[in-house]
Amino acid sequence: MLCLGAAVFLLCPPAARSQEKSKYDPNRPAELLAVDPEIRALLDEPRASCDQMNINDVVAKTEKALKIADDRGLIRDRGLIEASLASAYIYEAKLDLAFTTFQRALQDAIDSKNPVLEADVLIALAAEAQVKGNTARAMELVSKSLDISEKNASLYEKARSLGELGKLNLSQGKTEEGAHSIDEALQIDRAQRLQI
Repeated sequence: MLCLGAAVFLLCPPAARSQEKSKYDPNRPAELLAVDPEIRALLDEPRASCDQMNINDVVAKTEKALKIADDRGLIRDRGLIEASLASAYIYEAKLDLAFTTFQRALQDAIDSKNPVLEADVLIALAAEAQVKGNTARAMELVSKSLDISEKNASLYEKARSLGELGKLNLSQGKTEEGAHSIDEALQIDRAQRLQI
């Protein structure tokens, strides 16, 4: 179960994790926070440790939030919710359903013109490609995420993309390129944390 929990953490975009800036991550971009207060309340509850988490409760609250977003036509929030739901499906080892849900989240990110969420979800989809042994596709998706984050000046997503790119390069034996990307990601992360 610990390995599955680690996989959830690694495969899930931060959009799928806790949502409240002040309580969790002051560096989290506003684009990764639900706009609707009722939806935000459902998604904001702090996640317990793997031993304490009730995945059925998480799925139920996330599905309730999804229904609210659908009823209110909130495409932007729906994309965030779908990313959260996909993460829960990964925890339940429903990988096909998870990655189909990440695809819907990606489309909603595009439709709602939320490039930060788009970049975030591309990283999750790159993990799917890597799990399936398609490293070239994973590199393509992470590179696209990096490009989007650079065009939109999202240092948060740029650091995530560079970190993933570095990890992929290291897995391919490209030590120098991997180390360079990871170092750049860490520099961005350190600079962002100093501004808090």
